[in-house]
Amino acid sequence: MIHHVSVGSNDLRRAKAFYLPLLALIGFRVIKETDKAAHFGASEIVFSIETPVDGSLATSGNGVHIAFQAPDRETVRRFHAAALAAGGTDEGWPAIRENYNAHYYAAFVRDPDGNKIEAVTFTARDSYGLQAATSRSSVSLGTVAKRGTNWQAHFPLRRVRFRLSRLAFAGTFLLYSLTILSHHAEQPRIASY
Repeated sequence: MIHHVSVGSNDLRRAKAFYLPLLALIGFRVIKETDKAAHFGASEIVFSIETPVDGSLATSGNGVHIAFQAPDRETVRRFHAAALAAGGTDEGWPAIRENYNAHYYAAFVRDPDGNKIEAVTFTARDSYGLQAATSRSSVSLGTVAKRGTNWQAHFPLRRVRFRLSRLAFAGTFLLYSLTILSHHAEQPRIASY
């Protein structure tokens, strides 16, 4: 399991301005910040932008990219548009990438420092109706629940699976109980003295 990923930047303020709106789309916010780094995540740090510790210029890696999982295709499109608006360069418009998977919907961009990033989803659903936070805070399942919104309404398939699993359990329990009762009824009674 990967704990976190960091990319280098030669202009931390510019990089932070680039990443803030993009990462808000997927529920990340700034968790910790210093004059040399900004660390993002939903509850724990999973992505950082940093000036190199050794004092050298930051460079991007050839063949390296970071993929951020998006909840739906609309978020992938918004991620791509926000990246271009914030000074990123296009490396692949939002589309199905059948060479990876029939359901691999992704967009690729480079940040102002040349780091290649991607937003990807495997869902065929266009939108779950989730909105990115407009302030510094971000939307996550925890904040949606705190606001009193039924988060399961945004994830109907999970709700259906949960209901089906409860129904299957109840049906199995009922059949088991009937089997025991019918078996018990067929047993001859032994008189006790």
